[in-house]
Amino acid sequence: MNEQNKRGWIIDDHDLTVEFYFRSLADMTKLSADPEWLAIQLEEEPYVNRERTVVSLGWVEKYVDGGKVVNFDENGETKYAAYPEVSDIRTAMQ
Repeated sequence: MNEQNKRGWIIDDHDLTVEFYFRSLADMTKLSADPEWLAIQLEEEPYVNRERTVVSLGWVEKYVDGGKVVNFDENGETKYAAYPEVSDIRTAMQ
């Protein structure tokens, strides 16, 4: 499919996708030191190939919640930071 459409995409070859959502990279970093989290990681060891694990970082912006428009100020401007700010991993860790 990738070659037919000449998109240049890499299509993952995997059996399972697991997604974790964190409010911040700082929260993700804190969790990585949590003893319960580390114990769960050890339980996955026979099933997870850590050398081939792919991690993606991104964010979710919610604009509709329960049928209502949210996250806009009184002037109709988004309350979310601009792309250059949210995509800068250095500021995300603060």
